Amino acid sequence: MTEQQQNDPAILLIDDVPLILDILQDILESKNYRVIRSETGSQITEILDREDVALVFCDVSLPDIHGVEVLRMIKQHTPEIQVVMISGQEDFSVARQVLRERALDYLVKPFSQEEVLESVEQGFRTYRHALNQSKARLEAQRRMADLVLLKKIGERASTGSDLQELFDLILDSIVDSAD
Repeated sequence: MTEQQQNDPAILLIDDVPLILDILQDILESKNYRVIRSETGSQITEILDREDVALVFCDVSLPDIHGVEVLRMIKQHTPEIQVVMISGQEDFSVARQVLRERALDYLVKPFSQEEVLESVEQGFRTYRHALNQSKARLEAQRRMADLVLLKKIGERASTGSDLQELFDLILDSIVDSAD
């Protein structure tokens, strides 16, 4: 296992057919990826709350919940997680729907090892890029809040406000940024 893969989040496999889970797990573990398995989709939020996941392979047709709904739940929980939808049928309308819902890819069973590994490589690249964008967005928001605070401090200081009022303003800003 490479050092990078040891530090990578897991790949979650969701399919109600154990054989498909076995095939995917064998492909991924042969390349030393950490794999988590589930035969249902309804527990997705609980899994994501307790596991560090970057990529999900999810069957479109699950017995407990439709795969598109699982995709929506994943994107609502952690938008950066990449999802590859898998199906036993070549259904253009379903493929179009999952791509509109921001799935990374749509694979039709039986898929090749190369298709799976290409999706994994693209998934991790896209996941890292999305994380970097989120971090940059948060940093930009923090810097903007700092600039607003400095502007307020400058306005208060120029009006001759007392130091206690300025201190309270700074303290309130720190408390707000901690939330």
